[in-house]
Amino acid sequence: MANAGATGAVATSSRKGGKTPAQPVDLNSATEVELETLPGVGPATAQKILEYRNTHGGFHDVEEISAIKGMSAGRIAKIRPWIHL
Repeated sequence: MANAGATGAVATSSRKGGKTPAQPVDLNSATEVELETLPGVGPATAQKILEYRNTHGGFHDVEEISAIKGMSAGRIAKIRPWIHL
């Protein structure tokens, strides 16, 4: 189990052996640890999300996640139920 972040989101195992956050993750306030609770998101991708957020003044639409290098349609489909603004 991952460490809790500022909002207390902790990754839990899903039925398929992957991870899912205990609660939805806010793209504009999540820490790196919280972002890593998302399915298919590791340290490198979490850092890219943080860099995008800092460079662009935050996310204005959840679909902006597709602008991040490495965020394929399949990966986005996996995390879409778990992210919000």
